[in-house]
Amino acid sequence: NEMVGAQGLGIDNEMWDCHINHYDGYWWEDIEHFGYAQYFNELGWSAEAWDNGEPPETDDLYWDELTSRQQAAAAQLCWHRDLWNEVSIPMWG
Repeated sequence: NEMVGAQGLGIDNEMWDCHINHYDGYWWEDIEHFGYAQYFNELGWSAEAWDNGEPPETDDLYWDELTSRQQAAAAQLCWHRDLWNEVSIPMWG
């Protein structure tokens, strides 16, 4: 599976959760427990929206449309401009 292959590349669970799935699959309770709620809140998420899969308006914005605080919060959740903007990996730069 993907996780076994990732572990073979030296990607541990924490790296996977942040860099690959950005905590998707976690319940809000877990997000709070691990101290990430403040960053998701800055991006417009709430417990109800997260647990019901209802993304905030920021989800439809390009990186440069986010405020500097939102960009900083996104960066704490392992997002960067190209990844946020859904740029194909070969085009990153």
